[in-house]
Amino acid sequence: MSLLENKIALITGAGAGIGRVSALLFSREGAKIALFSRTKEAVEETADMIRDNGGDVVVIVGDVTNTEDTKRAVSTVVDTFGQLNCTFNNAGVEGQFAPLATLDESVYENTLSINLKGVWLSMKYQIPALLESGGGAIVNMSSNISIVGMPGTSLYTASKAGVDGLTRCGAMDYARHNIRINAVAPGSVENTAMTSRLWTEEQQQANRACSPTGRLSTPEDIAEAAIWLCSDRAKHINGQVLNIDGGFITR
Repeated sequence: MSLLENKIALITGAGAGIGRVSALLFSREGAKIALFSRTKEAVEETADMIRDNGGDVVVIVGDVTNTEDTKRAVSTVVDTFGQLNCTFNNAGVEGQFAPLATLDESVYENTLSINLKGVWLSMKYQIPALLESGGGAIVNMSSNISIVGMPGTSLYTASKAGVDGLTRCGAMDYARHNIRINAVAPGSVENTAMTSRLWTEEQQQANRACSPTGRLSTPEDIAEAAIWLCSDRAKHINGQVLNIDGGFITR
């Protein structure tokens, strides 16, 4: 049996990159998928890819920082498929990478709103639906620099450290209710728009050279980890932040 056979999954930020790859692989593993994104054209393209492969999918266009949009995303999943079993809260932004004191307040508001408030709102409205389904799994998107830090990344790092805290505390709040909450924490990831915006090809090559494995992670690496954490194979894994960086932060 496929890892997510008969499960209903909600994925945020599914218009491109890790979100799109995750949607395709979640579907391949047997899940029916709800895609939640603010980029209508891009997320519809993801949905068409799933349909072309015989998958079952619904699209919700909205913003994870908006309460009504986030509530509507969860209610649409339940109305369409009857229940919710697992979620991957992937939506996020890098904000602006620059020394802390040079950043504008607007950068703070945008970065923390999407990366931290968006995850909190998502969990807030996903958890009651999971309780109605008898339990389930949530996977949040963190980053390996949430625990090691990097110059110029203060707001991004703070937002992801906040995600780690939400993940651990939420896991403790609902462990006795058959809900598991974990996070995945990638390093640099090949073939994503975020990596291309942050690093030149020369810098990416330097990052590859610094990696113990000699390569960066791929979107598939992250998606496969999220699938496993959502599956019954990980049924006693809870409150964990799983670093997916080839061992980079253990050097």
